[in-house]
Amino acid sequence: LSTSFEFMEHFARKKNLRYVCMFDEFQNLRTFGETALEDRIRSYLLRQRSYIFITAGSVISTLTDMFENARSPLFGHFRVEAAGPFSYEDSRGFILSRMSGRSNLSELQINFLTHLTRGYPYYLDVLVGEILLKYNGLRNISQDAFIDVLLSQIFSVNGQIYNYLRYLIEASFTQRGYKRYVDILAAIARGNKSVSEIADTLKEPRENVNTYLRRLVEMGFLARKNSRYLILDPLLELWLREVFLTEELADRLGLHEKYNLYRSQVETMIRTFKEELGKGNEARIRELFMAFDGSLTFKGLRLPKFSDVRSKRINGIEIDIWATTDTGIWIGEVKDSNVTAEAVRKFIRKIRSLEESFPVEHKILVCLLGINSAAYEIAEKEGIQVFLREDINFLMDNYGKFPILV
Repeated sequence: LSTSFEFMEHFARKKNLRYVCMFDEFQNLRTFGETALEDRIRSYLLRQRSYIFITAGSVISTLTDMFENARSPLFGHFRVEAAGPFSYEDSRGFILSRMSGRSNLSELQINFLTHLTRGYPYYLDVLVGEILLKYNGLRNISQDAFIDVLLSQIFSVNGQIYNYLRYLIEASFTQRGYKRYVDILAAIARGNKSVSEIADTLKEPRENVNTYLRRLVEMGFLARKNSRYLILDPLLELWLREVFLTEELADRLGLHEKYNLYRSQVETMIRTFKEELGKGNEARIRELFMAFDGSLTFKGLRLPKFSDVRSKRINGIEIDIWATTDTGIWIGEVKDSNVTAEAVRKFIRKIRSLEESFPVEHKILVCLLGINSAAYEIAEKEGIQVFLREDINFLMDNYGKFPILV
């Protein structure tokens, strides 16, 4: 290590240039001792003038301790930036750029990869790289070939993603009550998202579960929203649910039966995704409203169990969402374009004509491609609740449905 740093410093000065020195999976320094190498790196940071350090890693809890713990030798020496996922548009652009001129994926395959990875660059890069490694030059990637790539990377013990996820779990929870943390993550992956649901599933006191959940949030595994806990890493959630929780069963099967079990799971996922994409966004949002069960309060609204949700035409007025409760009506408008002030005013005119004859309780404007500030102010003034695409997708995830991409 000393030789490497001295060489970089000497080389940079000789060339009269400033260089960037990047360390990937930086948290692995801790495998050599708690702070020994960090002390040495700190001494280089204080002495050098010719290069800039950039570090990256995947075990967020360890990196946080290294850079943000006041007792760490590296505290205060780095600016911390979280690298989030790509947007749908950037994910699609990344896939098309990587595949350009070599092989073609279908629209379904591109959208499924984007959904599966939620735009996390590492997962996209590995999966697209595996497709190119195995099938480079094929004009079109068949569905069987596409599924084989997913199986080899996520479900196989030899897969890069499989081993990364196992490493992530083992590196994060060694000596931290490994089994209980993993049990809680697995319970959430199965759909138990509230404290009471997790506690009931694990037969564990709620106060104990709360302690573990707080730590998992601090470690970057979970986010808490509206009293529900979400696993931030989409492939970790999938792997826990479809691989980790079925490994005991799969290991009792022969290789052929095990392969067929996992293949069947992937085929079901793709088939369900295809069916969802075949529906219009309005229909999917109506299905979401029909799934509300009265257990969730979101953006200040308790989402009730509706007795009926449909589209409706009344006196020539088209209503995208007409949702009936015991006491009144919720009406909603779904917009697939950026919402302008005029679009909001048009919705308001619909509302006022309906309020003359029906007990309208709440007005929802779903803006899948955003809303400008003037339009938002008008909606807020009129008591219209605005749901953005990320709001809808939070609810989709909460009720076990696929997200809306565009």
